[in-house]
Amino acid sequence: MSEHDGHTDVMLFHAAQPEHYIRHYQLRAWQRLVSPFHCTSFSRRMRQLEGMPVGSTAGQELIRRLDEDLAYIEFAGKQLSAQQRYRVRREMLRERMSPWRVRSIFISMSIQSREGYIAARRISVSVYWPFRIAREVLLVFAAWSTASAAWDIATLSCLSCNALGLLYLAVFLTLFGYLAHIAGPERRQAERFLESMKLLEFEHR
Repeated sequence: MSEHDGHTDVMLFHAAQPEHYIRHYQLRAWQRLVSPFHCTSFSRRMRQLEGMPVGSTAGQELIRRLDEDLAYIEFAGKQLSAQQRYRVRREMLRERMSPWRVRSIFISMSIQSREGYIAARRISVSVYWPFRIAREVLLVFAAWSTASAAWDIATLSCLSCNALGLLYLAVFLTLFGYLAHIAGPERRQAERFLESMKLLEFEHR
C-alpha cells in the first residue's frame, strides 16, 4: 500500500465514524419527501446536538439515535448493524457515491434484512437479460417519441394533439424502462456492491 493510499484510508476511517459523519451530513430535498418522519426527527435531534459538548454522555446517546434515523433514510429502511453502516459509508465516501445511488442499492426488492446480515436471492441470467433488453428498447423508443414530438412542435410551431400524445407516450416508456432497470441491471449492481464488501449472503430456494 502506498503512502497516499494509507493517508486516504485514515481519512476515510475518521470520516465514516458516526460522530463525524452525522455532524457533516446534509439531507436532500428528495429524502425529506420519501422519509418525512425520520428526516424531521433527524433535523430536530441535530438542533439538540448543536448545544451539547463533544464527547458528553448525552451527546453520544443522541448520536446513536441520529445514526438510527439517518440509517433508515440512507438505506431504505434496511436494518444494518452499526458496523455494517460504517463499512457502507466508508465505501460511499471512497467512491463518492450519491445518496440516491446508495438508496437505489438498498431499495432493491431482492435485498432483505435478516438478523445480523443482508440477504438476497441471486438474480439469474434468465431474469437479468430480458429486463436489461427491455430497458434498452423502452428507452430507445422513449427517445424516438420525444424527438418526434419535438419535430412536430418545430414544424407546426405549436403543441398539437399528436405531439402531446407522443410526449405522454415518452413519459410512460421512460417509466417502464426505469422499472425494467430496477428489476434487472440495478438489482445486479446492488448485489455486486454489497458482495464486494462481504455484507451480502445469498439465499438458495
